[in-house]
Amino acid sequence: MRAKWKTFIFGTMTVLLTVFGTLIAAELFLRFLPYSEGLRAQDVTSEQPVFRFAPNRTSTFSEDWNFNQLNRVRVNNDGFVNDADYDPAQKTPLIAIIGDSYIEALMVPFRETIQGRLPASLKDKGRAYSFAASGAGLPQYLVWARHARDAYRPDVFLINIIPNDFAESLHSREHSPGFWRFDRNADGTAAWKLTEYRPSLTRRMMRQSALAMYLTQNVKAQTVLRFNIQNLGRDDRRWVGNVEAVTADEQMTDFHWASDRFLEFVPSYTGVSTDRMIL
Repeated sequence: MRAKWKTFIFGTMTVLLTVFGTLIAAELFLRFLPYSEGLRAQDVTSEQPVFRFAPNRTSTFSEDWNFNQLNRVRVNNDGFVNDADYDPAQKTPLIAIIGDSYIEALMVPFRETIQGRLPASLKDKGRAYSFAASGAGLPQYLVWARHARDAYRPDVFLINIIPNDFAESLHSREHSPGFWRFDRNADGTAAWKLTEYRPSLTRRMMRQSALAMYLTQNVKAQTVLRFNIQNLGRDDRRWVGNVEAVTADEQMTDFHWASDRFLEFVPSYTGVSTDRMIL
């Protein structure tokens, strides 16, 4: 009996040490490879309501298991993806560029983005500050516009709008943490809803692990459990421009309502006249 227990204990220890050693080896190995390091979103609460990333940090971006779309990304002093630091004391004309992943553009070298091209063409005659993050909708754009207005007083606003921004404006359809959404009151007015974001200790620890970041950011291991056998990949015709190809009338009514509320708020949140806005 003692021999069986001894075999069991040593066998278990061997398995655990093998697994533990493999994980350590994978962690060390990946630290020499260009895994996606993430941008590390900061807390977003009612006291700190503006979604931003950890400032003054440069990180690697890549996609898929084999590190496609490799790029180096800088988050500036204000917590946004931009090679330039933002200076509220500067007086040269400023355009504020607001959007989601299309402006954040993690896979695009900064010099090739719109916020990189504009200052290069304007040289010393003007600036372009970007405020963007993947997953944002129209209400979040307004929050960033107000932040830009109060901190930097832009002369012009360019707000990039894509099809899924309308769904991502509605708290009833999307409430990923960190972003503001609209909720519809009974009288048709908008209630502002924030799903607060406070990264847990586990998440903060995972951010420090190359293996954890590779599995979640590159391999997308967390989506395996949500595998949809009907998803046909590039041949899937159910989606156009990141939204359903066929949208119910009720949803379209909600999208129009969210758009109207956005247009209602945008003059006061930007602080500029409509001839200085580009949508």
